Amino acid sequence: MDTKKKDYSIFQRFMLGVEKVGNKIPHPMTVFILLIVILFVVSHFTQGKIIEVPGSDKEVITQSLMTKEFMHQFLKTIPKNFTDFAALRYVLVIMLGTAMCEYTGLFKAAMGRVVSKASARMVTLIIVTISVNGNLALDSANVFIPALAAIAYAAIGRNPLIGIATSFSCISGAFCAAFIFDSNDAALAGITELATKMLPMIEGYEVSVAMNWYFQLIGALVLIPVGVFIDEKIVTPMVEGNPRYALDSEFKLESVKMDELSSTEKKGLRNAGISLLAYIIIVLVLTIPQNSFFRNPETGGIMPNSPFMDSMVVLLTLLFFIPGVTYGISIGDIKSEKDIANHMAKGIASMSSFVILIFFAAQFFACFNYTNLATAIAVGGTNLINEFNLVGIPLVIIYILIMTFINLFVVSSTSKWAMVAPIFVPMFALLGYSPAFAQALYRVGNSVSNIITPLSSGLTIVLGIMTRYKKDAGLGTIISLTLPFSIGLLITWTLLSVAFLVFQIPLGPGYGIFL
Repeated sequence: MDTKKKDYSIFQRFMLGVEKVGNKIPHPMTVFILLIVILFVVSHFTQGKIIEVPGSDKEVITQSLMTKEFMHQFLKTIPKNFTDFAALRYVLVIMLGTAMCEYTGLFKAAMGRVVSKASARMVTLIIVTISVNGNLALDSANVFIPALAAIAYAAIGRNPLIGIATSFSCISGAFCAAFIFDSNDAALAGITELATKMLPMIEGYEVSVAMNWYFQLIGALVLIPVGVFIDEKIVTPMVEGNPRYALDSEFKLESVKMDELSSTEKKGLRNAGISLLAYIIIVLVLTIPQNSFFRNPETGGIMPNSPFMDSMVVLLTLLFFIPGVTYGISIGDIKSEKDIANHMAKGIASMSSFVILIFFAAQFFACFNYTNLATAIAVGGTNLINEFNLVGIPLVIIYILIMTFINLFVVSSTSKWAMVAPIFVPMFALLGYSPAFAQALYRVGNSVSNIITPLSSGLTIVLGIMTRYKKDAGLGTIISLTLPFSIGLLITWTLLSVAFLVFQIPLGPGYGIFL
C-alpha cells in the first residue's frame, strides 16, 4: 500500500481527495431539498430586516417561509413553479432538434467524414475544432469524439492517448466556446432569467440564449490554436518515448485505419448539407432585407429586440431538426413519421434526469425569491466587494477561481448555476455588471475544471476508451494528460474575460458587459 501511495504526486493525491469528498456529496436533487430546508430555518431567524437597494427607491424586507400564508401559496404554485421554469421549456424544445442529428447518426458521420479526409498535419487542428464544438452533440460527444480522435491519431502513427486527452479536454474546456449556441445556452439562460427576478432593478432585463454568443465565438477561435499548441508542444513531447504512457504490446499503430463512410452515408451527408444551406438562406431572406418578416416592426432593427431574437429557440431547433431528418431519410433510418417521433422521444427521454433536477431547482428558486434573502446577500456582498475595492479585474479573477473550485465537487452545470445564480446575478447587477457577464464568467470557471474533476461522468467514459490501448491506464494517467489543458485554458479564458471587460467587447447581440 505504501508503495502505491508513493507513486502519486501531491496533485494526484489532492485529486483523489476531491473524488472522495465529491462522492460524499448527495445527488443534486437532494442538495436542492436540503437548501430549501435551510432556507426555511434561515428565513425564520432573518425575517423583518429592511434592505435598502442601491439605485432603487424601494426597500426590500426579508420574509419567513414558516408562515401559513406562504405554505398555502407554495403548495398551490408547485406545479406552476416547475412549468414556468424557463430552462425547462428552452432545453426540451431544442432537444427535439438535436435528437434528430444524434439518433440518426448525423453528428457522428459528419465528424468522421471530416477527420477521415484530413492530412496528417491537419489532424490535431481538425480534432480540436470538432471537440471545441462537441457540445452540440450533447453527452454523446464524450463517447464518440475521443474514440474517433484515438483512431485518427493512431492512423498517422501518433499515440492515441494524446488524441483522447486532447479531444476530451477541448470538449469539456469549451463549455463556454462554440461557433453556435446549443441546449446548454438555453438551460443557463433560463436560470439567469429567473435570477434577474431576485432584484427589482433588473426584473425587466431581457434574457436570450444568444446573449453570450460573441464571447463563445471569439472564445472558440482563441481556444482552437491554444488547444493545438498544448497538444503538440506540451503533451506530445511529454508522452512520446515516456514509458508511463507506453501502449500495450499487442497494440500496433500500423494496423489502425479510419473507417470509410458508405456511399449511402455520403449521400446522406450531402443531402443534409443541402437542406441546411437552404434553411439558412430562407432565414436570411426573412431577416436581412428592410421590413422583412423577422425584423422589429416598429424600429426595423434585428437586435436586441425583434421577432428574430424572440424566435431564436425555435430557429435553433430547426437548424438541427431539418438536416437530421434529411440525413435519416437519405440513409433509410427514417421510413415514416413514426421514426421521427421515436427519435424525438429518445431525445426527451435522455433529459429525464434534467427534468427531475429542474423540478426541485424551480421550488428552490420560488422559496429563495419569496424570502428576499438573495437581495440581502447580494447587497451585503456588494458592500464587501466595494470596501475591499475588488471590482473590475480582481472581481473577474476571483469569481472565475471560485467557480472553478466549486466545479471540482459539483459537476452539473445547470444545478450549480441554479444554486449560485440567485446570489451572483443580483450582486453583479448592483456592481453595474450585466447578468450576461455574470453568466459568461460562470461558464469560464465551470469549463476549466471540468477537464480534471474525478467526478465527471465524461472522464469515466474517456478512461474506458483509454484502456483499449493501455489496460493499466487509471485516474492518474488521464489527469496527468489533461492537466496541461486545464491550466492552459484557465489562463487563456481568464485573459480573454479580462480583455472583454477592459475593451468592453459585447458578449452577444445586444448584450454588453455593463447594465
